[in-house]
Formats: sequence, structure tokens, C-alpha cells
Amino acid sequence: MASLHAFHKIRDIHENDKLTAQEAYQQALSKFEETAQQLYETLKKKEDTGQLLQGKLANGNLSAHYFAQTQEFIARLDQKVMQLQPIVQSARSEMENCQHILTEAHVEVKKFDKLIDKKVQKWQLRQKEAEKQQMDELSLRQFLIERNR
Repeated sequence: MASLHAFHKIRDIHENDKLTAQEAYQQALSKFEETAQQLYETLKKKEDTGQLLQGKLANGNLSAHYFAQTQEFIARLDQKVMQLQPIVQSARSEMENCQHILTEAHVEVKKFDKLIDKKVQKWQLRQKEAEKQQMDELSLRQFLIERNR
């Protein structure tokens, strides 16, 4: 059973690694969601502004000054989108990497769980066999004692 204790210790180490990987994944996920939300809001703002501009153009009540300001605002939103896209992609890559590490850690823990289960089953089987052998020996002795009387 000493080896079983060692396997439990190794499993505990892998479980701690898994928990660390899970925390890292949650942080990466939060960062990705935050940056993706910023990108979404910027794109939504750009779309809404574009639709508002199209509506005013269709109605014909649009000043040149308002048109120029709106175009400048849309250009700034385009720049912000261009800045945010690589940040979002980087955050996505980091999140996927953390997810991969978490999956590997989970698999390692499961491997040791199965290994420990198999060791316990083998130990229990050996215990049953030893008990059966003792019972057979006891029965044989009892039979021999009864026979010699």
C-alpha cells in the first residue's frame, strides 16, 4: 500500500496543477470576454452611427459640418477597431492555450485516478485470495483434527 500512497501524492500534485491551470484559464477567459466586449461595443457604435448617418442622408436634413464630424468619428472608430482586433486575437489565443493546458491537466488527474482504482482493485483481489487461502487451510486443519479423533 506504500506505492498507493505515493500515487495519491502524485495525484494530489496533478490536482493542484489542474486547479492552477483552471485559475489561469478563468483569468484568460475574463480577459478575452472583456476585450471582445470592447470590440463588439465599438463595432456596434460604428454601425449605429453609420445607420444614423444614412437615415439623415435619406431624409435630406444633413449639414456638411455634421457629415464631416460623423465621418471623422467613424474613422476614429475604425482605428479603434483596428487596434482592438489584434488584442482580441491575442486574448483568444491565450485563452485557447490555457484551455489546452487545463485539458491536459484534467487528463493527467484522470489517469492517476484510474491507476489508483486499478491498484486498489488488485489489492482487494489479493486480500480476497489470501483470505480464501486462509479459510481453505483452516478448513483442512479442522478436517484433519476431526478425522484424527
